[in-house]
Amino acid sequence: MSKVLVVDDELEVRDYLVSILNMESFDVMGVENGENIVEVLKNYNPDIVLMDYRMPGRNGIEVVRQ
Repeated sequence: MSKVLVVDDELEVRDYLVSILNMESFDVMGVENGENIVEVLKNYNPDIVLMDYRMPGRNGIEVVRQ
């Protein structure tokens, strides 16, 4: 089973994506921002990351650079 990390500051978008992916039998984790993303990536070790690039604080572009 593939692990997917969904990172989006909009609760409705994040919950929708998590729901759809769960229905398709993915192991999904949703987080609301990129602030602690490095720790989440180390602990969860996803196969796929779906990330909003416009988020307050650390945005998707900054996370990728890190």
